[in-house]
This record gives sequence, C-alpha cells and structure tokens, in this order.
Amino acid sequence: MISGYDHHGLGYEALKCFQKMQDKGIAPDAVTFICIFKACANMGSLQMGQEIHAEVCRQGILDKNIVLGTALINMYAKCSALEKACKVFDELPEWDTVTWSALIAGYVENGLSDKAIECFKKMEDEGVSPDALTYVSTLKACASIGSLEVGEELHAKVSEQGILLGMKNIVVATALIDMYAKCGALQRAWEVFDGLSQRDIVSWNVLIAGYAQAGQVDMVFSTFRRMRIECI
Repeated sequence: MISGYDHHGLGYEALKCFQKMQDKGIAPDAVTFICIFKACANMGSLQMGQEIHAEVCRQGILDKNIVLGTALINMYAKCSALEKACKVFDELPEWDTVTWSALIAGYVENGLSDKAIECFKKMEDEGVSPDALTYVSTLKACASIGSLEVGEELHAKVSEQGILLGMKNIVVATALIDMYAKCGALQRAWEVFDGLSQRDIVSWNVLIAGYAQAGQVDMVFSTFRRMRIECI
C-alpha cells in the first residue's frame, strides 16, 4: 500500500499509511523504510526523512542493506542535504553502481557538477562499473559546466560498452546530444543523433534546442521539417 501510494505521487497518503501501520503495532522492515524514504524524497520532506533515518539507525539495519542505504542517500540528495547524503554514503560498508549513481545524481541535481564528475572518477578508481543512469547523470554534469573533454571521454566509454545500441538506451544518447550541444560541439551532437537507429520526441527536441541556443536558425527549421517528415 505504501509503495502504491508513492508510485502514484501520493506521498502524504504513503506517510499516513506508514503511521497507521505503526499504530497497529506492525513493525516496518527494510522494504517499508525504502518506500518511505522514496516518498520523503518525492515530497522534499527532510524532517520526516531524518526521523525515519533515526529509527533505522536504532534498529541497526542500515549497515546490512545497501538498497536501504541508497534510498537514504537519494532522499537526502533530493532534499538538498548533500552533506548528510555524503555522510550516509561514507558510512556504508560497501558501494555498488546504484549507490554511486545516487550520489552523482544528487550532486548534479544540486548544481555541484564538478563534484559529480569527481565522484564518477572515484567510482571508476574503486573498480565499480557505471551503468546507463550513471552516464546520464555525469553527462548532465558535463553539459552544465561545458566540460567537453570529459564528455568526449564518457562518449568513448559508452561506445566501448555498447550502451548506445538499441532503443532502450536512447536516454543516454539524448544526454550525449545535449552535452555536445551545450558545449558548442553541434557537429558532434548531430553525429550522435544521426547514428541513432530510432529517435523519440525528446532526442529531436534536444537537437533543435541546441541549434536554437547557437543561433543556427536555418538548422532549427530544417531539423523541425525533417522531424515532421519522419512523422514525429
């Protein structure tokens, strides 16, 4: 029930359900806490998140569940409490790809792109392999600060891993297009776009926006016409 409420964006109802559960004397487990941390993250409810964090610590289950730790990091990051997110991260006994990705995404969402890129490099130094979501967040960081060199390195890694193949990772390709466009490398943005086997409305929009930001009006309209021809 709690998960269902949160899934549909009803965070307040999820928290009320959690309270009813406790009122009935039913002890929450790790899965319950994960769902509640997600609800707190979506609502930006830092105070409630901290209270539940304290309860998790009292039960001593945080150091046994990396998924719970990741949900807690995500909650603090979404509530703009990066110092607390980092503290939870540092205290975990181990880190996996999802944990690192949550911290990287948190830095990006809070405008700390340099920290996000630094975190990505530490992740690789620790021997943890990035996944598609890690690359998307780090590419966003590169786009926000115009770090073309790092963006090109990420592009090479993504290509080596075959992540750009197929429709399922069009989000990564779109992040690449956006990164190149915001770094002023519109020819590279076009090459990534042109190499896609399938394109969705978001990838078209990102390319058009890139041309618009660069003042290339003719390319804006020619790309828009091509989009319409392809029935998008």
